[in-house]
Amino acid sequence: MLISVAVFALATTAVQFRWFEVLDRLAFDFVLRSMPIEMDDTIVPVGIDTRSLAGIGRWPWSRARQADLIERVVQQSPAAVFVDLVYSDLGSADDDVRLVAAFDQSVPMALPVVIDAVSPGGALLEQLPFPDLIDVVDRLGHGHVAPDGDGIVRGNYLYEGIGEPRWPHIGLLLGAESNPLLVHECVTPNNGSMANEQCGYRRIRFAGSPGSFPHLSAIDVMEQRIDREILAGKVVQIGRTDLGAPDAIPVPMSADTRPMAGVEYNANALNAVLHDGLVETMSVRCTLFIVLLMVGVGLFVIPRQRPRQMLVSTVVLALLPVPLSAALLFSADVWIDLSAASVGGALIYPLWFWRRNELGWQFVGDER
Repeated sequence: MLISVAVFALATTAVQFRWFEVLDRLAFDFVLRSMPIEMDDTIVPVGIDTRSLAGIGRWPWSRARQADLIERVVQQSPAAVFVDLVYSDLGSADDDVRLVAAFDQSVPMALPVVIDAVSPGGALLEQLPFPDLIDVVDRLGHGHVAPDGDGIVRGNYLYEGIGEPRWPHIGLLLGAESNPLLVHECVTPNNGSMANEQCGYRRIRFAGSPGSFPHLSAIDVMEQRIDREILAGKVVQIGRTDLGAPDAIPVPMSADTRPMAGVEYNANALNAVLHDGLVETMSVRCTLFIVLLMVGVGLFVIPRQRPRQMLVSTVVLALLPVPLSAALLFSADVWIDLSAASVGGALIYPLWFWRRNELGWQFVGDER
């Protein structure tokens, strides 16, 4: 009874305070890398890469030059265009006119909303496109990510906004028409708060490691070295992919050894929306129930077995959570953190074996 109480208490505390969060992350990353999601060929990133910078000039390009790139993309009749660049301030008047004209198209055009502090430690501010540009842009969404405690980005919030989570993530924004079940699930009244309100956190299933999502080079698009059919009817995402890009993101597919460009992350986020790759995390209450159930089964079965059977059952109980979590992920798009069940199950054998030895030595001592 004492062993059972101790193991149940350990498992309960571990779930409540996430003691084994590192193991949970390792298990999720392992499963994610083992089974990448299908890659949608209607998503085409156009990267402002190192080759583009070498051929056209160092960044930042003039807004007239950026307008040239956008116009070349629009000429090929894409289904929608997301430009992952920030235009919150005014530039040269002539260049701004060119840029506005490039966005004023029949093709749906989208831009990001950046939520950032005015100064270090200062109040947060939503940086929207400058007024003339916002008048012609069709869609606005946030492109923020939500890194875990180890710095790795496994997902993002579906909605964010100062005081009210009204801005959808760009992946949700571009994919909502193809997935009508995704609706604004967390509308909250604006209570005057200046905090960045977030809701609807989802992990995403990636299509592959950084660089695996096929993309075009901006210079090839601008110099018309690609076939017109490549972008026709596609969702095009334009952004920086060069080594100096400020939004390089460490992801589970490569950790911090090779970060993923922001535009490719957004392509994966949209891909996850289109292919049911948004992953919910099971609630603490449900997780605790399943963990205690698994530990309870181990406490009931293992003490009734022979030593060799006990060892085999302990190994099975310690490893079972990984395939169980993987099966739930692939069948229901839900992830459950079961490392507490693994650790609790693994402790049953040594604790019970120790207790048996104590009883054996006590019996020997009594016989003497």
